[in-house]
Amino acid sequence: MARLTPFWILLSSMLLVACGGGSGSVVPSADTDDSTGETPTDGGSNETQAGVTYFPLQFYLSGDAYVEEGDVYDGIWFSPLIHGYIIAPVDDIDLEALASPAIDDYTLTINDQPIDRVEQGLIMQKIIDLPVTLNTAIIIDTSGSTQAVDKAALIASVKDFVATAQADSDTVIAQQQFTLWAFGSSVEPLISTFTTDAAAIDSALDALVADWSGSRGNGSALYESIVYAIGSYVGNGAAELANEVNLETDGVDDLDDGYSFDVDYKRIDGVVLSNVVVFTTGQNSVNRFSVESAQEALEWQSLIAYVELAETEEATDTTDTTESTTDTTDSADIVAAETTLVGKPLIYVSLGTDGADSLLSGLSAKVIDTNSNTAFDVADELVLAQKNAITVRMRPSNQYLVRYQVLDRDGKHTHVFSSSSSRYSYALTTDLDLASTDLTALPEASAEVEITGPNNGYLAGAQVSATSVKNLYPATRWTTVSYSNTNYSWTVGGINRSANADGSISITAADAGQTVELTNTSLSISSTVTVRN
Repeated sequence: MARLTPFWILLSSMLLVACGGGSGSVVPSADTDDSTGETPTDGGSNETQAGVTYFPLQFYLSGDAYVEEGDVYDGIWFSPLIHGYIIAPVDDIDLEALASPAIDDYTLTINDQPIDRVEQGLIMQKIIDLPVTLNTAIIIDTSGSTQAVDKAALIASVKDFVATAQADSDTVIAQQQFTLWAFGSSVEPLISTFTTDAAAIDSALDALVADWSGSRGNGSALYESIVYAIGSYVGNGAAELANEVNLETDGVDDLDDGYSFDVDYKRIDGVVLSNVVVFTTGQNSVNRFSVESAQEALEWQSLIAYVELAETEEATDTTDTTESTTDTTDSADIVAAETTLVGKPLIYVSLGTDGADSLLSGLSAKVIDTNSNTAFDVADELVLAQKNAITVRMRPSNQYLVRYQVLDRDGKHTHVFSSSSSRYSYALTTDLDLASTDLTALPEASAEVEITGPNNGYLAGAQVSATSVKNLYPATRWTTVSYSNTNYSWTVGGINRSANADGSISITAADAGQTVELTNTSLSISSTVTVRN
């Protein structure tokens, strides 16, 4: 029998749903009334810290055209069967980041019993410098309503945006990848594969201005362009088209958000985020897809935040927390609070002098109204909007990874990770069905060496910045045996480096480009990270 990967197991047998207290589940509903749901219980004897809750930082998947099992969270799993959650711990009064969050602030149960924190290796670590890959779809309106627009000036503005982004000091912005789209009555990909090649983008833009309408027609398939640029859609559109639209097999790169892992599913390597930048007069006249279609596309991979905080962060789509989700992949419970979906950011550059369209503005994380047909100096605002969107969605200074080993290999098990608060209690519930899959050959986790940052910080992507981290520390996971500092040795660039009194080693900018290796000399196992500036 072939060995099953955690990813395969996740897809085939694990359900993660999300519920919030007071107002019920965080699963979006169509209305925004203040209906009250049941307050969840922690299901175990452990008491959580009053006044402490969290935001889930896992992607919430929804939409029948995008996921078969809708209204679920994308789970975090490591090989061989280690479960994870990514959260942002916050105070339950002001929703600000906690100074010193700890795993004891929360409750974790399996089938209503507290897990064994030692045998299952329960740990919560702050993620240090999570690598981010940003993908951007640029959409340009070439419909009949753009006839008054200075095409050359508009194209120059788009080029300026790409150039400004690539020159930015923030490497996430500077290294973002682009696809390029145009729409009239139909939608056309001008660059269908993610690229950082500014010359290729400029060439495609020059060709566009030379043949503005092309074969796309004079109508405005604005909402359709958003759906197509995001991709992953399978369905018949809002108009119930005769032929199914399948954007999973169209050969065009999709805006697909999520965490990335190494090939062995032993560590998180980073996160992929996306956004849409649309230059348009704002009208939609082709109705194969609707404003609701565009909204569903933007929100099919979302983060969830509480409305009280999200309203100050330009998040969109306020939703009600009503009835709890059932039969879904990682699930959640909230007390006395509405929630909002923070989906893929749509940055809307309004062309012309008629003002920004209200429907499109309602979908947008940022609206830049040029109020002009000839002047479009928006590059700096676009880059700033991209940076703000990343901060709103991912809370980069407050990301924590929770991990523990799953010891069961048979049966059905309900895992609940929860806070307990009179205001913003939250729980993620994983329904794990191991009875339908033969996992008897899947071993328990063996001991692994891990290089950590200060305060046991998690180094994603096996890399560390010498600018933000000055000392590296030793750890051995997935064992009940304790190891002292004398059980470890270090090398940097293949040269032995003596440990400090606390077992750590110091690194500096001079070590950039070097590989740091930590060895547990008692177990003869090692781990490495690469130092960067």
